[in-house]
Amino acid sequence: MEDPRASSQNQPADLHRAVHLHWDLISLHKQCANRLLCAHNIHTGQQSLLFMLKHMGACNQKELARALHISPATIAISLKRLERSGLVRRVPDQQDLRSNRIELTQAGVESADFAEKVIDQITERSFKDFSAAEFEQLICLLSRMASNLRVFRDYLQKKEESPCDK
Repeated sequence: MEDPRASSQNQPADLHRAVHLHWDLISLHKQCANRLLCAHNIHTGQQSLLFMLKHMGACNQKELARALHISPATIAISLKRLERSGLVRRVPDQQDLRSNRIELTQAGVESADFAEKVIDQITERSFKDFSAAEFEQLICLLSRMASNLRVFRDYLQKKEESPCDK
């Protein structure tokens, strides 16, 4: 059953065009990031792990997965790759010696800083030649879309337990 608050009225005739442009934008952003990051041995998706570890500091795999809204199993492969690359290390948790904490190495901190500069460069290019009014309008539209999706996500979470939640 569909969310009763969802409305098909006032939908633009070219809704599919807008959706495809949105996906194209995401794809182009990813392609540019991959091209610039691979030179520093940072692979797809790893920058989010590096950013989060830099922000959170040392944490365990479960905490990191929760912060990134992904499963610990999904994160495991990326962490192994980052560890082999010398960007992260596992250290014993002083409060729970059965557990390890993951932290950035100095090379990991430098890679996180580099990745942040790459994302800033791509962002600058994305908004090149936007007027202040256009930028403000975009922020309003994106905020409204995010709000709509948060309401829908909350509705889905309350509706029934998903097998994905287990």
